Amino acid sequence: MEGFADLVAESMAVGTPTELIEDGDPALASPVVGRTAYRVLREALTNVRKHAPGAWALGAHRSAWAPAPTSPS
Repeated sequence: MEGFADLVAESMAVGTPTELIEDGDPALASPVVGRTAYRVLREALTNVRKHAPGAWALGAHRSAWAPAPTSPS
């Protein structure tokens, strides 16, 4: 997702060991999902720094898509 690598780099720069695992094609996510995921990751990394100094952080992202199920006829 766009911006995830920057968040991880910022987290590492302030001393929080951080790893990001991405799986799938981020292009499958809508812009709204991407922005929401960015905000969730940013908040999670902020919480690690505030409430668990010295802890290690792992961010994982998986992009997957499947067609909506259809009703039986």
